[in-house]
Amino acid sequence: MGSLRRVGNWWFWIDILKFQSAASHNLAYFRQPKSSKMNHELLKTLIFWCGVGHIGLCFVGLLIPKFLNWKKALEPVPPLIRQIFWTYAGYILAINFWFGIVSIFGADELLGGSFLAKSITFFIGFYWLARIFIQFFYFDTTDAPKGLFFKFGEIGLVVLFVGFTLVYFTAFFQNLGWI
Repeated sequence: MGSLRRVGNWWFWIDILKFQSAASHNLAYFRQPKSSKMNHELLKTLIFWCGVGHIGLCFVGLLIPKFLNWKKALEPVPPLIRQIFWTYAGYILAINFWFGIVSIFGADELLGGSFLAKSITFFIGFYWLARIFIQFFYFDTTDAPKGLFFKFGEIGLVVLFVGFTLVYFTAFFQNLGWI
């Protein structure tokens, strides 16, 4: 208050506060990308289309047992192991389906910045990153079907997995406020 008496003009201090508020607003403006709203909308749209991709992947996933002839391949396997295998395949299909449902109907919530939004976007991104590593460093593809159709199918799946990984990790980093 002592400095207010020295100047003696209240309007001077109100102008200073307005300037400081405007300056801090402008600094915050420069810290955030100019198009953060557009980036949010773009990312929301990408998450929606990833959801559609997840649902599409489920339909393709229903064809994989036939293309890879799982029935014949699993004949020599004991029944319990075969049942566990089919159960795991069902879980994976259900997880991918629900990733799709959550992404289609909850894209905005996945970008909300909450603990749950951060957790889900991180989990989905990590899930697909792990799947990419499994594709290249674990699967033995020596017995995989040959031909252009199967090669393009594999390339399409890997591109889809990479896209999912990039979109959901981008959403995770946006939820953290890093981008």
